[in-house]
Formats: sequence, structure tokens, C-alpha cells
Amino acid sequence: MTRIRVIAAACAVAALGGVATACSSDDYTPGGDTVGGVTAELRSSADRGPSGTVPRLMLVVHNDSNAACSLPSHGIGSAIVTSVTRDGGDVASTSRSIPTFAPSIDAVRAALTPLPPDEALALDIQTSTDPAAVESHRIDGGGTLVRTTWPTGDPGEYRVTAALETPQAAARDDRPPLCAPTERATATFTVE
Repeated sequence: MTRIRVIAAACAVAALGGVATACSSDDYTPGGDTVGGVTAELRSSADRGPSGTVPRLMLVVHNDSNAACSLPSHGIGSAIVTSVTRDGGDVASTSRSIPTFAPSIDAVRAALTPLPPDEALALDIQTSTDPAAVESHRIDGGGTLVRTTWPTGDPGEYRVTAALETPQAAARDDRPPLCAPTERATATFTVE
């Protein structure tokens, strides 16, 4: 049976804000087999909700392989929303750079944690309620943290697609290889 760990984004927020943070785990011993069989699923805490609300969204990464792999203990910079649709049509997004005190990749690297075989880790997808929106934080090629926001306040059926896309630059020699699910995951919810 797969065990699921849920880790809050506090480590990412503290590290991005310039506070020294130790977000690590001692579950890993270097060595082992090549990682394969890692999958992701996107879960929504509710199927329906009133206008102005967004359900909790979690990207759950499952390690069904025979070796540990690494992923950040938070979704910022790695649990990436790739699209949002409403009633089958694309929802327009807006993006902007987010200033940080420390390099964003350092926060992702510091938060890497081993995911042992037959375990899963749930990463929160960022949402907001004023206004209602789904958010994603990606590190661009220049190292800048970019927040993309999709509004979700209008009534309709929303379909969110996300993937685990940890930047390769975050890999650490003292951790297993990065978890790299190849499939994107989707979840739906209805705003009434």
C-alpha cells in the first residue's frame, strides 16, 4: 500500500523570503537503481462550490518504482499548472515576475526530499480567493520566479492540468535523482 505524505509550502516561503531554512529528510542513502514508474495525479478537495471559492488542489506524486527519487517538499517552482479550461474553452492567464531575496532555484534545491519506493507526496497547488484563481509558480530559464494566474470566479466546469516539472538545476548530489513523471494530471471542479 502506498503511503502519502502532505507537506506544507512553509519551507518554500521561508527560503524565498531570505530566511535560512532546512527542508530535508534523512530517508535516503546514496546509490540505488534508476528511477522509473513515477506518476502524478491531481486531486480536488471538492467537486462543486459557490462562486468566489476554489477547492484545495494537490498534485500527488507516487513512486511505484524500486528506487527513491527526489522532489521538493513544496509545489512552488515544481508543481506547475500548465492549463485551465472553463466549459471546454481556455481560461486566459496573466503572468508576472515575483521578486525574491535569494535565488529561487536555491529554495527548490533546499526543499528536496527523498520519496522512497511505494510512497507518495502531496504538493499543494496555489490558489487564491480574492479574486478566485488558480496560481502556478515557475522558475524561468533566467532563474526568475514567475507567477501565472488563471481566474476561476465565473460559473462553469473547470479543468486544471498540472505536472511535476522540477528544474534540473535543483538536483543535488546528496539526494536521489529527481522524480520525473512523464504524464500531466488533471482535476475538474464546478463553480456554481
